Amino acid sequence: MLMAAGYCGLGMATPCSAQTPIFDWLANHDQRAADNDTYLQTDGPSFTRANSTVPQNMLQLETRYSYANGNGPAVNSFPQFDLRYGLTSRLEVRAEWGGVNTGPGFRSASSLEVGFKYLTSYQNGWVPQSALMVELFTPTGYGPDAIGTVAPEIDYIYGWALNKTWSIGGSTGAIIGQPGNSGATQYYQSAKLDWTSAEQNVTAFAEAFSFFGSSSSQGTVQPNIDTGLLWRPTKNSQLDWRVGMGLNHDTLAFFTGGGVTFRY
Repeated sequence: MLMAAGYCGLGMATPCSAQTPIFDWLANHDQRAADNDTYLQTDGPSFTRANSTVPQNMLQLETRYSYANGNGPAVNSFPQFDLRYGLTSRLEVRAEWGGVNTGPGFRSASSLEVGFKYLTSYQNGWVPQSALMVELFTPTGYGPDAIGTVAPEIDYIYGWALNKTWSIGGSTGAIIGQPGNSGATQYYQSAKLDWTSAEQNVTAFAEAFSFFGSSSSQGTVQPNIDTGLLWRPTKNSQLDWRVGMGLNHDTLAFFTGGGVTFRY
């Protein structure tokens, strides 16, 4: 029989020993984990994304739930996710989704984003470690939270390690296109302070971020503050939580959420 002769099945000419790339990748997990023996870095739960990329050949999935209450009914968003894969030591490809948003009497879904992040510089004196993220919103969502067209987002993320415990950073970005107004551009800016334990498995952050203009209120400034805690039980997993509030009547009065991340 063919199976006895070392083939994968009747009518197949490929020996069982000749694995496909995906099986090779799965089988080499232990080696990839040993090559990347550092704690993972996530884009959330903070607004400011990580100024780093996922290590080469590693796949990272970040999932989160968010609750927001402000100008209108309370909104629950789930499942939010970032799926990131390291193509090289400096380049990752990624998909990002804001989830399904539900509240009293309404339901909508965010548009899926796809793109890449590139590590543009390493810290050297006053030169920060930085990364450039470019994504495209796709016309995949529905309801008031869907942009409904292809819309680019550009985010430049940067930071400085002050010592082994403290670091500062921020991001500057724009989304060209908004729900109900494909010609509107929304800009954003953030600043963040991080504290990380000596063991590198616990991080706490405080952050301020603001939006400038949107499809519904062009020219308004929407400032927010938040804080959060990240705990990494292993180098390839993380649990996190954040809570924040808006600072004027154009922002959410309160928001919070938690998440789980795995790297493989």
